Amino acid sequence: FAHRDPGMFDEQDEHMVTGLAAQTAVALEHVHLYRALRESELRFRQLVDAMPQIVWTARADGFIDYSNRQWYEQFSELSPDVGGDVSWSFVLHPDDLTRTVNRWYASVRSGEPYEIEYRFKDLTTNSFRWYLGRALPIRDEQGRIVRWFGTGTDIDDQKRAEQASRFLAQASAELTGMTDYLAALQRIAHL
Repeated sequence: FAHRDPGMFDEQDEHMVTGLAAQTAVALEHVHLYRALRESELRFRQLVDAMPQIVWTARADGFIDYSNRQWYEQFSELSPDVGGDVSWSFVLHPDDLTRTVNRWYASVRSGEPYEIEYRFKDLTTNSFRWYLGRALPIRDEQGRIVRWFGTGTDIDDQKRAEQASRFLAQASAELTGMTDYLAALQRIAHL
């Protein structure tokens, strides 16, 4: 702002310039905050994409709105654009579907942390692998849930080792008290 005659600015002009300067400062602060937010989001995505687990977020109502790279590598036929509309029936073992979905929405309603073991379909081998699913609610200052943060950890090797260990213990018990060889072998075969 300039005036060809010195000292020609009045108090109203000063208020206008001061107001514009304040608005400019606020606009610049918003630009800095926006850049910081974008950098933070980029760091978050880089971190969760570097993790070996499936990582996802959901809105307060349970709608899954983000999944990391591992999700799409595991389920290569699913597009990142699908988001929360992915049908659980497409990826979960049929025996785990109802229990898993019911448990998830019970957590969403109650606000309790979500934890469950289920089997996801491995689309490359067309077999199922065990996963441990966990999610924690993120709350605002008033205690309201604003978001869910969840993970899926592959525990298939651990589950299969537990099954093998149970089988060996049961077979060993059958063989230890063995008097009727044929009956013992039938019980072991049943295991």
